[in-house]
Parts: sequence; structure tokens; C-alpha cells
Amino acid sequence: GRFALSHLREEPPPVAERQLIDRWILSRLERTRAAADEMLGRFDLGEAARLLHEFFWGELCDWYLEFSKGCLYGREGEAAAAARRTLWEVLDRTLRLLHPFVPFITEEIWQHLPHHGPSLAVAEWPQPRPQDLDPEAESRVGLVVEVTRAIRNLRAEVRVPPGKPSEVLVVAPQAEARAALQDMAGHIRALGGADPLRIVESVGSRPRQALAAVVPGAEVYLPLQGLVDVEREVARLRRELDQAESDHARSRARLDDPGFRRRAPAEVVQKEEEREAALRQKAEGLRRRLEELGS
Repeated sequence: GRFALSHLREEPPPVAERQLIDRWILSRLERTRAAADEMLGRFDLGEAARLLHEFFWGELCDWYLEFSKGCLYGREGEAAAAARRTLWEVLDRTLRLLHPFVPFITEEIWQHLPHHGPSLAVAEWPQPRPQDLDPEAESRVGLVVEVTRAIRNLRAEVRVPPGKPSEVLVVAPQAEARAALQDMAGHIRALGGADPLRIVESVGSRPRQALAAVVPGAEVYLPLQGLVDVEREVARLRRELDQAESDHARSRARLDDPGFRRRAPAEVVQKEEEREAALRQKAEGLRRRLEELGS
């Protein structure tokens, strides 16, 4: 709300053309509105609240606001005008959708925004806007989000400081995917700390000593040479793997004990089974990471 208020002194005028990120968030909002309406029609209030929370926090705040900052801060022109109009429309409609769940905070923010009418309590419920649906924008920006998230996760895994840039290689075999990534390469660099960033169709051989992540349509590689102490990272992973294998062996032995299954309550057995599966997956992931580092 504070971010929006700093850019919305008055209602932005309609615009003739939207940027890709504007079309993306409007399309995601329309899909969320339709799904939330369906859940409310079934009186599934918890699921409706979850959908709206995921959209508001995970797409509007986490991604759209970050994407739009380059257009909004200190800039004028068509892109800035489109971003302001989109920000106003999306926040206004989202506050209406959230109003039944958190009426005091939504009313407070709405009253400070450019608005029509005395109160959200009597404002019109958001109506369907099928013209906002844009599968192409969802696909293109969705890929950028997934690649950026993968870069962040890989960097976090080896504890790269947030302000330290890292080389990133993205392999995207399909021309459409490469074009989407190249068009928004600046956002990937800024939000993922990826510099230099290379986006290629294919690579002859897998980069040595690099962490990898696979997302639909692309493979992401984070070379570690010069970024972290590879030997120290290998040692850390081996310690974690030893501990995970030890914990998994104890959990497996407990589950293999007929006496445990016979005496323990069903919920205790189920919890141990879930723990065993999580430890097995953790150990498998650590082995993959060690293989990627050549160890």
C-alpha cells in the first residue's frame, strides 16, 4: 500500500497499450478472481482466502512490484503510465476481493487510494474481465519467474551473499523461451543477482563444478568456480550427507522393527514414515549436488 501510494496521487488515466508484465499480472488476477469466486460459491472460505493470499503476496507483491519498479521510479512515458494504471487497477480489485476476510486493513488502504464511493463495504464486487486473460503473457513471465527463483535457490544453497553477483548460464532449447528470457534479462539480472547472465540454445557439455536446476523450458547452471570455496562446499555437503544417511538408517531400522509397528499408534507410524521419506530425499539431493561438483 505504501509503495502504491507513492506513485498514485490521483487515478491514472486509461492507457492504450500495456507492457508484458502489466498483461501478466492482470491475467493472473482474473484467473485468481474466477477461482476465488468459485470457492466462495461453494462456501469454501479457507481455500478462497488461500488463493487470494497466494496471489497478493506471491505474485503481486513478490514479483509485479519488483518488475514494475524500473518503469515507475523517476520515469515518464507510456511504460510508466501503463504501470501506474495497472498498479491502481490491480490493487483496487484485489482489496475488494480481500475485504470480506480483512475488512479493517483493506478499508484503510482503499480510503487512501484514488477511489470511487464512500466505502469498500458497499463497493461493487469485481466482475469478470475475460479480456484480461493473456496465456502468452502468463507463459513468458512465468518462465522468467521460475528461472529467477531457481537462481535465487541455488545461490541460497551455497550461501552467496545477496549483494554478490554470480555468473549464470541458462539453456533454453526453444526459441520462444529464449526470446522471453532475453526480453526480460535485465529483470533476471537484478532480481536474481545474475551477472554475467548467458542465455543459450544448447551447451556442448555440462559446466564443471556447477549447481544445476531444471524448470519447465530451461536448465539453470550456477558455476561455483570463483564464487565459493568448492573444496569447503564439498566438505560441508559430505558432512550433511553423512548425517542424513545416519538419520535415515535409524528411521528405516525403526520402521523395519515389527514391534514398533505393532505397538505404536497409527499416527506415530505415519509420522515416522514421512520422516524416513524426507530423509531419503534429502540424502539423494545431497548426492546429486556432490556429483555436480565432481565429488
